Amino acid sequence: MTIKKIAFEVQCGLRQAHGIDIKRSHAHEVLAALFGYASYAALTTQQLLAQHDGQAPAPSLDLAQAAARAFALGYEPPSPPIIAAEAARATESARLMVVSPNELLAKLGVDYEHPQANKSEAPTDKATAQDDRDADQDWEGNLDEPGARLDLASPVLRESLLRMADAGSALAHLALAQLDEESIDSEPSGINDGRYWFEQQQSGRVLTGVELEWAEAYRDRSGDRHSRDHHWRRAAALGSAEAALRIAEEMPSDDNFELAARVAGARHANRLGQLALRCERLDDARKWFRVAAESGNTDAMKLLASELETDLKEAWTWVHLAELLSVNVMEYHAVGEVGLPADSDEAGPIYAAGGFELDRLPDDVDEAAKRRARELYKAIRA
Repeated sequence: MTIKKIAFEVQCGLRQAHGIDIKRSHAHEVLAALFGYASYAALTTQQLLAQHDGQAPAPSLDLAQAAARAFALGYEPPSPPIIAAEAARATESARLMVVSPNELLAKLGVDYEHPQANKSEAPTDKATAQDDRDADQDWEGNLDEPGARLDLASPVLRESLLRMADAGSALAHLALAQLDEESIDSEPSGINDGRYWFEQQQSGRVLTGVELEWAEAYRDRSGDRHSRDHHWRRAAALGSAEAALRIAEEMPSDDNFELAARVAGARHANRLGQLALRCERLDDARKWFRVAAESGNTDAMKLLASELETDLKEAWTWVHLAELLSVNVMEYHAVGEVGLPADSDEAGPIYAAGGFELDRLPDDVDEAAKRRARELYKAIRA
């Protein structure tokens, strides 16, 4: 099922049952009006058409606005309400719904920061300049309503995402990449991941049965991986910090780290620090963990104090700052033989782990470190 096919069904239904001929583009316009939008462009520029799972009542549709839109497109009475009713029937049959890219990414569990997050613009119909803010508010939170459970495998959803991505939406590219990632994760991996049989097939060997299934699954997964990487890179090029970070986390390299650092910045300082360690860039790791620590991240403070700082005074500054935040980063805790927290009710050896020691500072130097920690604490609390 695609949006084009749904519009075609509206055309066929009107022609066969009512003798009404309607343009394909006009069917799209009426579908958009059912969801409260002034035009199809207004809908698809800012929102996504998708499909729900059909397990509960469908979202309500605005038949009056759809009929008004048909009339505005030049269809004379009594045709407009008939056109609206046929479009509504096709919409309900296809289980159509509207969802925002932000809602979709939240459902996919993806952290994101809109590249134009400081801008506050309501979606606008380019032809009429009609503000669709009310429609956005009506549909905001759709996914929490009964019957609005999103079908992530929907071809309509992917078609809508591709359309939005082609128009330059970083969020759409990011969502497409995550859908590909979920498809990759759902496939088997390891010794039976199909690569061997795929290579045998490529060399000319004729496969049948389970060997053929493995080879085809590997080919599909390779296509998903290629698609995911493409959408990550397009999203990063459009300013998506999350996409740039995921590229670097999946494929650590100096180039990918520098891209992530350039796009992500201070908001993702801790992840950048971790990436720098993986790329063995200790100076960058110190830099980004310091940024994270200065924003109150006690894990970053612990790592700096225990491993990364070469100046003992700097190391103690982080220890003192953590103490001001009620965290003792030097503290050891008891663990059992396999590294899990020790249980006093169970027999077995107990070890100290997680803590570290530092050489003491002279009193005057330690006071300077505490003073600097207090300054950082005030900045965090400001």
